[in-house]
Amino acid sequence: MSSTYNARSATAYEHFMGRWSRQLSPRFVEFAGIADGERILDVGCGTGSLTRVMLESADVKSIVGVDLADVYLESARQTIRDPRVDFKAGDATSLPFADKSFDRAFAMLVLHFVPDAKKAVSEMRRVVRSGGSLQPRFGMVSVECRHNDCFGTPLQPLGSPATRCCTTSTSVR
Repeated sequence: MSSTYNARSATAYEHFMGRWSRQLSPRFVEFAGIADGERILDVGCGTGSLTRVMLESADVKSIVGVDLADVYLESARQTIRDPRVDFKAGDATSLPFADKSFDRAFAMLVLHFVPDAKKAVSEMRRVVRSGGSLQPRFGMVSVECRHNDCFGTPLQPLGSPATRCCTTSTSVR
């Protein structure tokens, strides 16, 4: 099932979600850590709050922000004019990138809006290189995962313990 989202105003988004994104982004990036030279995917980038913090946190090679809402992407393009950043329209459940295109994939405050979050996490894993990592954040509070997967899609190789699946940094092998 593909995602749908009715977005009409970047200003309304900023009032509804952007205010949370601006508060959580620095903590999320600090938790996940990023390194100079990385190629990063920001799934559900909205108006670019997380992208902006990642740019301030490391000398990344590139960041691609993906969102369904063209109006949010246009706002992000207007406020973030760094040549290392590209914003593209796309569906989290069918990411428009080749396998192993990124070092990391982030998703913050978006997966609870995706009708098939399992598929979105699977897609994030597909586009991250071997040895890279996923940083999905499910909602605003962390919940301890009680099994080796999140939404049934293993985030770590079989047999390795999951860390925390609601705020996690896991390796892709």
